[in-house]
Amino acid sequence: MPSEATQVTATGTFGSANLKVTLDIVKVLQSLPATGFAASTYNVYVAALVPGAVFGTATPVWYVKPKVPGNWGPLQSPIAAFLENVAQSAVNNQVVIDILTNTDISSLVGTEIYIGYGTSDTEMLEAGRYRGVYKAQ
Repeated sequence: MPSEATQVTATGTFGSANLKVTLDIVKVLQSLPATGFAASTYNVYVAALVPGAVFGTATPVWYVKPKVPGNWGPLQSPIAAFLENVAQSAVNNQVVIDILTNTDISSLVGTEIYIGYGTSDTEMLEAGRYRGVYKAQ
């Protein structure tokens, strides 16, 4: 996913962080290879790579944020979608993803937030339509 397809807005403090990503669907689709692949709806995925030190280990841990009202949870397969059935004709061709709202991330320094976009989690990973959008530092 190209960087120009995302607009990241991070506000607040470590004790009360807000993170919003605006995903421009047109720019995402323009980045796709000309393979004839097209779909009328897609899913949006949100994940976080948390440093192992947060848990007292050397191995980082993946977490996924499922759709509201779900809370962050360990990565499982299939990956839970944050938004489902997002149409190519979304309002102004943009999807707003509220990732953090007044969230205390003071113990999560070094955590990286990723977003992805695809018809399924497998298709998103195989097509490489995901990218890091924020690092708590």
